[in-house]
Amino acid sequence: MSCCTPSAEGRTSCCTPSAGDDHVIGTIALGPPGPFRPAAADRTTRGQVSLPGGAFAMSDAFGEGYVADGEGPAHDVRLDPFLVDATTVTNAAFAAFVKDTGYMTDAERLGMSAVFHTSWAAAHIRVR
Repeated sequence: MSCCTPSAEGRTSCCTPSAGDDHVIGTIALGPPGPFRPAAADRTTRGQVSLPGGAFAMSDAFGEGYVADGEGPAHDVRLDPFLVDATTVTNAAFAAFVKDTGYMTDAERLGMSAVFHTSWAAAHIRVR
């Protein structure tokens, strides 16, 4: 089973929309997105670059996508301009973010890693 396709038992990845609601922590209602407003040039944009956005066809180019997870058929997507970090996030920067915000990864909240379809305890046993 890959992370995005059903297994022989018919189960799907826990990280995909078709996996069902068994992993839902909670829901929030969101309004429509507002117009893009670039942030002032302060610490929030330092080290970031502005990308112009645009339109593209989103799909699985190899025909291996799982349609129930939104991986096909091809459909047009339009992105507004946005900011992206110019470099990857360092472990130190991520640790500071976690300390400042209390952020928890899905693996921490769910007690498992969707990438490996295993619990942390089982992962530790495998590496011994």
